[in-house]
Amino acid sequence: MIQRLNAAFNHALKDPAVISKLNQSGIGAIGGAPSVLARHIKSEHDKWAELIRAQRISTE
Repeated sequence: MIQRLNAAFNHALKDPAVISKLNQSGIGAIGGAPSVLARHIKSEHDKWAELIRAQRISTE
């Protein structure tokens, strides 16, 4: 299922109309393999978690 969804999203991201609409919404999408997204999410999580700890921001 993940591979099918990934293929569909990557196909949609080749459509100039889709890219234009995303850009108008302030969304920059590049597509790629699921593993690329997983690495990006982990990187963002690590970055923001460090900032939250450094600034002593409470999550409660």
